[in-house]
Amino acid sequence: MRVLVTGGTGFLGGHLVEELGKAGFEAVVFARSSSNTAQLEKAGVEVRRGAFGDASSLRRACEDVDAVIHAAGGGVVRETADYYRGNTESTKALLASLTTQRDFVLISSVAAHGPATRHRRGFARPVAWEGDADAPTSHYGRSKRQAELLCAQASNVRTTVLRPPALYGDGEYRMVPLFRLAQRGIVPTVHPEGTVSLLSGRDCARAAVRALQSDHDGGTYFVAEPQPITRRAMAQAIASFAGHRRVLAIPPAVIRAAADVSERIARWRGQRAAFNGDKAADMCAPHQSCDPSKAVNTFAWSAKDRFVDLAPAIGRAYQAKGWLPS
Repeated sequence: MRVLVTGGTGFLGGHLVEELGKAGFEAVVFARSSSNTAQLEKAGVEVRRGAFGDASSLRRACEDVDAVIHAAGGGVVRETADYYRGNTESTKALLASLTTQRDFVLISSVAAHGPATRHRRGFARPVAWEGDADAPTSHYGRSKRQAELLCAQASNVRTTVLRPPALYGDGEYRMVPLFRLAQRGIVPTVHPEGTVSLLSGRDCARAAVRALQSDHDGGTYFVAEPQPITRRAMAQAIASFAGHRRVLAIPPAVIRAAADVSERIARWRGQRAAFNGDKAADMCAPHQSCDPSKAVNTFAWSAKDRFVDLAPAIGRAYQAKGWLPS
C-alpha cells in the first residue's frame, strides 16, 4: 500500500514515514517547493511537490496512492486566519482531490474537543471522551473541529480522525523553553492539580498506521497515554532533567499576559509567535485530558512511551541538538 503523508518534513511526519515503512507500507510525502526534503530523498522516500492552494498539484500528489494521512496543519501562525487555512482549508482541498483512495486519516487534536469537564470510571479527574459534546476554546481547536466535520461529510472514502494531545519527543521543539527553565532552577505550571494527556510522536504515528490496518468504520478517536498526569507531575518530570523537582504555580492571568507579550515581540520582529493568546486559551483550561480506550480497543493499539519516564532523555537529546546548553 502506498500512503501519501502531508507534513512529512515535520516532527510527526518523520515518525509517520518511519512507522509506515516498518509496517510494510510505502510512504509518499507531499511537500512545499521550499521544504528541505534532502533527508527523505536520501532515504529513498518519494517526494511530490505542491501546495494546498494548487488543486492540480494535489491531484498529482494523490495519484497512485491508496491512502492519505493528513498530518500537516497550522499551529504556529501570524494571524488567526492562518489556523483555518492550515487546518480546515487544507483538509477540504485534500478531500476534494481524492478519487480512488480507500482511507483518509486526519491528525486532529484534543483541542478540537475543548477542555475536559466530565468524570469517567477509572479516572480520578475529568477526561474527554468521544461521547462528549465538543466545545473548543481556541481558534486552533475550532479550525481542527471544522476539518473533522468535513471528514464526517465525505462519502467517497473512509475517514478516521485521530485526536492526540500535546506530542513530545526529542525532535519536537515546543517543549524546549520549559526544559531551558528547568536548567535555570524552576519549571512554571498553571493549575498544578489539573491534568494533561500526552503522547509521543512515535506512538501517535503508530496509532495512525494501526488505523489504516484495522477493520473499522472510521470515526473519531482520542489517542493518548493510558492515564493523564497532573500538570505538577509533568513539570516535575521536566525539572528532573536538571536534577531537581522545583515547580512554580502561576495564575492563568500571568499565562495570558505572557502570551500577549510574546505576540507583540513576534510582530515587532516580523515573526510568528509560537506562544500566543490562542495557545494560552487552551493552556489555561484546568483539564486537557482524554480517554483513549476507544482507540485502544478498535485499533489493538496502545501507547508504549511514558513522558514521566522519558523527560530526562528528551532533555539530553535537546542538548545533543544544540537546542539547550550542555
